[in-house]
Amino acid sequence: MILNNVLAALSATDSRIIAASVIMIAVALLSIALVVVILMQRSADGGVTAITGGNQESFFSKNKGNRTQRLLRILTIVFSCVLAVLAIVFFVVAPL
Repeated sequence: MILNNVLAALSATDSRIIAASVIMIAVALLSIALVVVILMQRSADGGVTAITGGNQESFFSKNKGNRTQRLLRILTIVFSCVLAVLAIVFFVVAPL
């Protein structure tokens, strides 16, 4: 009931400013999370060791972190897609 009164008191411009502010904060937090997830991923430097012949790892040691890497790759895709959608929504919602 109180929420309805507060929402009724807000004009359309005020609600757009609040929505734009919330989306901006979400974009900032999601950007930080995306940077952290990308930095946590292992670099793919297999080409250099293939040339020098320095690859002495077994099958099990090569595939040890595949589950974590797969999760980080999926999180990167999901975070970047949500970030793109939020950026588009922000420019639609933001007051002029």
